[in-house]
Amino acid sequence: MNMDQLALLLRLLLAFLFFTTAWSKLKKMGEHIGIVEDYKILPKRLVKPFAKGEVYFELSLSLLLIVGIYQDLTALAAVLLLLIYTTAITVNLLRGRKEISCGCGGAAGNHQLSGWLVLRNAVLIVLAMIVYAVNTPLLSADALLSGYSIAAVLGLEMWVLLLAAVAAMFVWTIVNEMQAISNEMRSFWERG
Repeated sequence: MNMDQLALLLRLLLAFLFFTTAWSKLKKMGEHIGIVEDYKILPKRLVKPFAKGEVYFELSLSLLLIVGIYQDLTALAAVLLLLIYTTAITVNLLRGRKEISCGCGGAAGNHQLSGWLVLRNAVLIVLAMIVYAVNTPLLSADALLSGYSIAAVLGLEMWVLLLAAVAAMFVWTIVNEMQAISNEMRSFWERG
């Protein structure tokens, strides 16, 4: 796998992650607003606008990553958003507040705050930086507008990588769902 192929795969994985988390938050916006408030970082009057804006920002990032428009700027915006999330988690961990939900949702799942989430976000930041650094022409509207041929942008390797990304996303989602079921079963048996 060359760097263009890796960057496309990472771009699609990040797009999937942001899309599923945004979709999950949109479906349960009231709950999401409550989770943002639980972090106790923003003044109360800013919680609702931030929570709503953050969801639409995630959704926009996912769509821009899929289409490959302004890949470098979109990847940097993803890094910024992940840094904000990581900072909020770290602040609450330093306060000893591990009992609140991360508020991630979607493919990222919902977990209580932990050092694991900080590490996961650090890895995601590195992946977004690779997307920024490589700026692949594969599946990129930017590349088409810059004069790349359709074959270079939408060739066979792009379709193979797209299928690989979908398979990886499917596995990721199943693993997250299995973990959630396991946690629910454990809670059920502990209460019993």
